[in-house]
Amino acid sequence: AAMMSSKEEIKMRFLRITLLGASNAGKTALINGWVNSNCPHRYYRTEKATLYYKKIDIDDESECTDALQPILVEIEDTPGSERGNDDEEDERGGRPADLGDPKPRLGSRVSVEKDRARLISLFEQFRPKGKLRYRP
Repeated sequence: AAMMSSKEEIKMRFLRITLLGASNAGKTALINGWVNSNCPHRYYRTEKATLYYKKIDIDDESECTDALQPILVEIEDTPGSERGNDDEEDERGGRPADLGDPKPRLGSRVSVEKDRARLISLFEQFRPKGKLRYRP
């Protein structure tokens, strides 16, 4: 595969999604089903916000041809939220733990990089097994 010159830059859109909901609602299972094509069989409580990444291709609305536009999707999986318990103590008798920064989690075929230029370069080289087409 030939490397692209700096003049042949591919524009990749970025879409950020945050899933919110009650504990044990299936947020993590839903995300894993879409990102990894795998639905967990057991429940594991999400303790900290977690980031998942997936590259998809959708029809480019600005093109008259059948061109596909690459999009990098970031999905944030959040711990369960129960309405009205923000000021309550957790089950150990203390205040709710500081969630801190989300922990990145790899998708099935995607590498996660902190360097944006390196991340875009990896996605330019990425070839999915199939293409997702979205038509609103």
